[in-house]
Amino acid sequence: MKNDWMIHVLKDLRTFAEMNGLDDLAGKLVETLEVALPAVAGLEASDEARLTSYAGTSGNLGRASRGDH
Repeated sequence: MKNDWMIHVLKDLRTFAEMNGLDDLAGKLVETLEVALPAVAGLEASDEARLTSYAGTSGNLGRASRGDH
């Protein structure tokens, strides 16, 4: 995953919060991770689908959709 760095940062922040008694912040970071994990996975799937679709068009999709011929 090319965007997994975001998940690592959130996990590091959660660990820091837990270790320093910032329980409310740690809880919010857990909630954020619950939203971020599927969102980042969706970005990866979307990127993969876009690349697969683009590869199947011999590179013409971008030009055709803009009207550049």
